[in-house]
Amino acid sequence: MKLNFLLTSRLVYFKLIMYRQQHSTEFDYDILRTEKMETLKEIVKEIVHRSKSNEINYKRNEQAVRAQLVDVLLDFLGWDTRNPTLVEHNQQKDNRKIPNYSLKHNGRIIFFVAASNLSENPENHIEQSVKYGLDRGIELGLITNGLCWIFIKAFGDVTSWWDRIIWKTDLSVDPIEKISRCMSSVSRKSIDSLQKLIESQKSLDAFWSPFKKNPEKIIRALSSILTKKFIAEYDREHFDQEVVNDYFQLKLNILIFEEKVAIVETETTKNGTRAPSPSVYDWANLIPELREKNLNTWIKICDYLGIEAGADSARRVLQKYVKNNKPNWPPVPDPTKKSCNKTATNHIQKY
Repeated sequence: MKLNFLLTSRLVYFKLIMYRQQHSTEFDYDILRTEKMETLKEIVKEIVHRSKSNEINYKRNEQAVRAQLVDVLLDFLGWDTRNPTLVEHNQQKDNRKIPNYSLKHNGRIIFFVAASNLSENPENHIEQSVKYGLDRGIELGLITNGLCWIFIKAFGDVTSWWDRIIWKTDLSVDPIEKISRCMSSVSRKSIDSLQKLIESQKSLDAFWSPFKKNPEKIIRALSSILTKKFIAEYDREHFDQEVVNDYFQLKLNILIFEEKVAIVETETTKNGTRAPSPSVYDWANLIPELREKNLNTWIKICDYLGIEAGADSARRVLQKYVKNNKPNWPPVPDPTKKSCNKTATNHIQKY
């Protein structure tokens, strides 16, 4: 199991607990009731069926996606797409892509909906959507390709576009219970509770921030849990607890590095080419001793560690140094895309 899955699961669980405690009577929990959920289940089933049987058309026809997939779900959530007092259909201007819908309550825009054709990944439109929300003073937005739905916040002091995500669900793979929970927060009945949802999100961000800035805290916490579980299941007399703990810390460090490389390698640029391998800063940020030192070149890292690079490549010198002297550090990535992931994989297999 990947570490990011573990962390995401814990975070989602924490979110749900907070929502139930603070908003138990405020969100549209009608959707979570059996009869409503069954209706939603049928709608989701139909949307998935349409997306498969008309995939070719939906991959090139955004208007068809909106009319035959997106509108169906918005109507179920109480946003009658034919009612101009509730849903304003935005007109594209000057070849600039703007969200297709503005959802309104008492004459005020509550959040926007940006739809794309089925071939698009909604995650690639987060940055553009956030900028639109900031420019127009709209705090919340939905991004979708008809199947994948992402609820984002445009406001807030965050360092990554991905931190803007409040929830994400995929109608084609997620269980109906998760889809129901996500959609209940953006139904028209829940509109008066959106501000409390935003406040809850701010609390979650504040809680998560120290862990994000110092992943070592997460590694220590998880390694402690794994160590206790291991010692409980195996003969403790044959294992030193500190050795076991160090082992799991090493494995978790490697796992984090491998996952980060995988994420970077699968990202694509607008022209379809693959993204470059992790930057010097990305690698240094994985190591507590180097984090927040503003070390953005290999030579700066060598100088900081007191390593003489000479005429050789600073990256190669550092790579040898880490391999021989810092086995607990993630390996220095190779400049080629494929070798970077291969290095991390080999490092895991070595242990």
